[in-house]
Amino acid sequence: MCGSRARTNFPLNSSSASTLSPSLVAKLEKCCIASQDEMMRAKAEMEREEMKCMDDEFIEEMIEELRYYGSMEISSSYSSSSSTSCSNSIV
Repeated sequence: MCGSRARTNFPLNSSSASTLSPSLVAKLEKCCIASQDEMMRAKAEMEREEMKCMDDEFIEEMIEELRYYGSMEISSSYSSSSSTSCSNSIV
């Protein structure tokens, strides 16, 4: 049925503060909170996947630059209690 002849379990006059029972309100709130938590987890997972995709793109770009410019030598030196220098060659 539809229209004015349709019947529901809710009272026609909703002037009272709450037309739902406290137990039903609690169940709805619990469901809403669970739904929000799930949405937050899904959003966080999407952000992680997006970051991984961006990282993969940057890695591919670096590999292409290495292929274009050829091998390069990276040397690093730092000062500490014993002076150490290291040199690595990337091919």
